[in-house]
Amino acid sequence: MYLVDIPGKESEAIKRLLKLLPITGGLFKSLGLDSLFSWYLIELRTDLHLGLLPTDIDILAGRLSWSDP
Repeated sequence: MYLVDIPGKESEAIKRLLKLLPITGGLFKSLGLDSLFSWYLIELRTDLHLGLLPTDIDILAGRLSWSDP
């Protein structure tokens, strides 16, 4: 059984994944994200922040850009 499949352990699985920088760095880089000019939200609860149904977003990320280079 995978850690993410054990009830109540999804958060631990996400934290362990993000600690594996060589793996996650390659994953994010393949998505066009880098560690210096990107933003990342981890375990965002939608009911608190977005006013939606009570659930969570495990990892949400995006690229940053200059507004006035």
